[in-house]
Amino acid sequence: MATDPLPPDQLAELCEAYRAGAGMRPLSYEYRRPRNEIRDLLVGAGVEIRKSNRHAARDREVERVAKAEREARVRTVAGWLVDGITNRHEILERANDPELSYQWGVELCTIDRYIADARVLLREQNAEAIEDRRAVARAQFDQLWREAKGTDARLKVLDRRLKFEGSDAPARLEHGGPNGGPIRIISLQELSDEELDALANGL
Repeated sequence: MATDPLPPDQLAELCEAYRAGAGMRPLSYEYRRPRNEIRDLLVGAGVEIRKSNRHAARDREVERVAKAEREARVRTVAGWLVDGITNRHEILERANDPELSYQWGVELCTIDRYIADARVLLREQNAEAIEDRRAVARAQFDQLWREAKGTDARLKVLDRRLKFEGSDAPARLEHGGPNGGPIRIISLQELSDEELDALANGL
């Protein structure tokens, strides 16, 4: 194998071939130099060396495990917050306590990020729980509406539903009055059964 310096024009061709996707092995054969020398030439020319598929797969696995571990830590911190452990220094102490089998080996700045993410997680979980409860309540209102007999009973159900939805103001049936006139405002008691049905179905 040759060990003489590679002429500038050949070095430029080597770099261009590597950037175009050529591998170390074929370049080693073409330029009759060991692969480690080809690598050194490329690095010396400022070319970024690609990772092998094996190394790239390993890096992806490390990243996946690191992400899963971080998510698990955030869930753990969220549990501590729920239990009333909110002091950042106490959380740091727990996170690095070998007797608790954690030993995260983190510093306070990392704990602060975990706490911030844990609070976001708890807010999201709380919002989902609230929406689930609201969905159950809406289903119950629908059932009560179907079972209500008479206008008075339906008005009571509708009134409760409007208050639940936060829209217990007088019902506005039109977005604009006839011929561009004022909007007509009607109380619930003035609505027919058909209009009550339409209003309930729109909630």
